[in-house]
Amino acid sequence: MIYQVKLFQIGKRKIIDEFIESLSDKTITKIFWMFDLLEKYGPEIGMPYVRKIRSYLFELRIRKQESVRFLFTMKNMTIWI
Repeated sequence: MIYQVKLFQIGKRKIIDEFIESLSDKTITKIFWMFDLLEKYGPEIGMPYVRKIRSYLFELRIRKQESVRFLFTMKNMTIWI
């Protein structure tokens, strides 16, 4: 399946983008690699990268120099981070 990954924003403020830009280059590379995996496989990636919290709430777990967690949900084939 092919999913579409979208980053949440408040109005015109792209809060997820701002957060990602504040991280190290190695962590940013890993984040976008994980976003690509989410587009290909969705939440079926499973542990240790994706953990189901509730029926429509998941946690994307990224470990590199900095550990980062993103919460996401799905509607149809769109993943909202």
